Order: sequence, then structure tokens, then C-alpha cells
Amino acid sequence: MDFINWLRSAVTSVGFQWASFVIGLLGTAAGVYAVIDSRKKDRIRNYLFEVAEKNLDKTITEQELQKRKEEARLASDRIEALQHRIEKEIPLEAKRTVLKDRLDLSIRALNQTLTSTLALKESWRV
Repeated sequence: MDFINWLRSAVTSVGFQWASFVIGLLGTAAGVYAVIDSRKKDRIRNYLFEVAEKNLDKTITEQELQKRKEEARLASDRIEALQHRIEKEIPLEAKRTVLKDRLDLSIRALNQTLTSTLALKESWRV
């Protein structure tokens, strides 16, 4: 019983209560520090992930932009070639076609004239 009485008196003594308070306070402070440190590390980790993600997206975006620029340049070249063909080559081909048709018509007309002239010449010889 002496030990139990001594334990009761020690637990109820002011010194023990202060020691318990200080230990509890230190434990709470350590817990608060751990939470703050954990949040800080989480923010840093999240920031690093965001930066890495942005850089990955930026690289992909730059690659896509380069690809799109190349596609746009090729499309622009095709459009310019078609415009050149529309402005220069198609009118020339149309003109050639019209002139060839006129030439063919003139050849037929000359052939008819020659045939009729030869027939007339033959009729005068008789």
C-alpha cells in the first residue's frame, strides 16, 4: 500500500502535472510541426508535379505547333500552286484548246475549199 500511496501522491503532485503538461505541449508542438512540414512538402511536391506537367504539355504543344505549322506551310504551298495554275496554266491551256479548234476548223475549211477547187478545175478541163 505504501507504493500505491506514493504513486498517488506523485501523480497528484504539482511537479508531475507540470511535467505531464510540458510533455503534452512538446508532443503537440511536434505534431503541429509535422503537419506543417508535411503540408509544405506536399505543396512543393505538387508544385514540382505541376511544373513537370506544364513542361510536358509545353513540349507536346510545341511539337504539335511545329507539326501544324508544317501542315499549314504545305497547304499554303498547295494553294499557291493551284492559284498559279488557275491564273497562268489553265488560261494558257484554254487558249491552246481554242486555237487548236480554230486550226482544225480552218484545216477542214481549207480542205473543203481545195476539194471544191479541184473539182471545179476538173469540170473545166472536160
